[in-house]
Amino acid sequence: MTALRLLFITIAIVLFSGCTTVPHGDSKGGAPTTSTLSKNRKIAGADGNITISSTTTNSNRLELNVKHVGALNRISPRAKNYIVWELPVGFSMKPQSLGPLKIDKNYTGRLNTVTPFRNFDIFITAEPALNPLQPTGEKLFWTTVNR
Repeated sequence: MTALRLLFITIAIVLFSGCTTVPHGDSKGGAPTTSTLSKNRKIAGADGNITISSTTTNSNRLELNVKHVGALNRISPRAKNYIVWELPVGFSMKPQSLGPLKIDKNYTGRLNTVTPFRNFDIFITAEPALNPLQPTGEKLFWTTVNR
């Protein structure tokens, strides 16, 4: 486990240690919401969205979907992976990788994950490494989440 991930987990535990358990979909975040992701002109024909729902532990469940993203080598000759990043609002930290976005032969991808943060930026970059420590590529998709 990377030191940065361990730091994020520790902060999340401290921030949410007094939270109560709330039934799925009934927390302060409300019903699941779906938002369209903004996109870079390099992927003009692509589409992306994110669906956010509350978990029983008052975290956010994220389902990120993209389609028609195209081959990585068209984005950058060095790129080998699409990586999803999260940057909590109000923290002076570097973005945290949420993992690679698995792209199928139809250039469609999905990532499902959970985050303890309520307000954060989420974005996707094309990266040369599978587990980069920080983003090096341009933002291809992005949005800000406030729940």
